[in-house]
Amino acid sequence: MGAEEADKDIWELFNSLMEGYSDSVIPLLSDLQTENKNNINDDSSTQIIRNNQQISMKACSSRKKAKTEASSSSVPMEIKKERERREKMTIQFSVLQSMLPNISPKAQRTQIVEETIDYIKNLEEELKGLEAKKKAAAMEFSSARPSTSIIPIYTPHHQNSVVNVTVSGNVAFFGIHTEVQRFLFTRVMKVFKKYKTEILTSTVTTNEQKITVSVTAVVNGNEGGRRGSDIEAIKGDLIRLFCLKV
Repeated sequence: MGAEEADKDIWELFNSLMEGYSDSVIPLLSDLQTENKNNINDDSSTQIIRNNQQISMKACSSRKKAKTEASSSSVPMEIKKERERREKMTIQFSVLQSMLPNISPKAQRTQIVEETIDYIKNLEEELKGLEAKKKAAAMEFSSARPSTSIIPIYTPHHQNSVVNVTVSGNVAFFGIHTEVQRFLFTRVMKVFKKYKTEILTSTVTTNEQKITVSVTAVVNGNEGGRRGSDIEAIKGDLIRLFCLKV
């Protein structure tokens, strides 16, 4: 308490000495205190203004950045979609080009489309011709007097298997009844392909362990003797195909 009272007495003495003193170099104590307060207020105001300016600049920068990011994010999405669309179209044209016969690998897309249209038209014309030919052959088969040849065939295990052959003109019907075997239909088709027969219809039915393959085909050969020999040859190959015994 003694030191504080001494400092207080010294400060009061200094104020009493300096009171009313005026000098061009040393200002009054009261002026110093007022100027200090004004400077503090000015500095505070300036700092507040600077802070407000910085906040405004940061807000403006944030808005510009958000706008730029939104713009940059929308453009790549559109480009990506366009790129995916072009890739899908390229794949589709490649598949289409691979299905066309006798077309250049460097063909333009316009040429691919034109070739595809022509190819479809040709297939439609060919289909109409085959259907008309099939209809005519069926009518000939139903109206002509058939000659039938039924051949019973037996396996080495004495399991009954039968090949029925019905001939009418140049059309022959083959009915094969046997035990279920692997790749049976494929092997039967190879026999008919060997003699270059034109197959009109073919069906496969199964019943438990039995399988029936029915084939209606136009047998090649301009002369009746040759046609008949081809039919006999087909029957013989079917017999050897199944390893059956008469």
